[in-house]
Amino acid sequence: MPLLAADGQSYLTQEVIPLTSATVQLFNDGRLFLKGLAILRQLRVAVVCRYCEAHGGACGVTAIHKPDENVVFMACAHRPLGGRVKMDKPLSLDALLLALGWDLRCTTCYHPLNGNNKPTASVLVVSCPCTKREYRYPLA
Repeated sequence: MPLLAADGQSYLTQEVIPLTSATVQLFNDGRLFLKGLAILRQLRVAVVCRYCEAHGGACGVTAIHKPDENVVFMACAHRPLGGRVKMDKPLSLDALLLALGWDLRCTTCYHPLNGNNKPTASVLVVSCPCTKREYRYPLA
């Protein structure tokens, strides 16, 4: 049984996964996020559909980039025929996740990821109770 830290939310010792500037962009740009779902798995991040989760368990989502059409085809268990997301304009990740009904969860502890970062912070952190994924901005 893992020991909880004083905040009661995280484990006493969280594993730290360093992020690169390229992986940080996945959390900031919806277009890059959709193209890079496979990279997220390496960071122990699962993308799940909230509807599927509420109606029978966890569900993985699929996103396939079709550069010739400039769209991403995405699907999950309750939407097997999926849908298309146009890639011609910038996409906010928060708005994209809300519109698709998706959540980001840790593949180890299955808790939702938390990324409440201040714009002036020198470290970007995306965390869950067991893992801290962090990027340290280079000092000027």
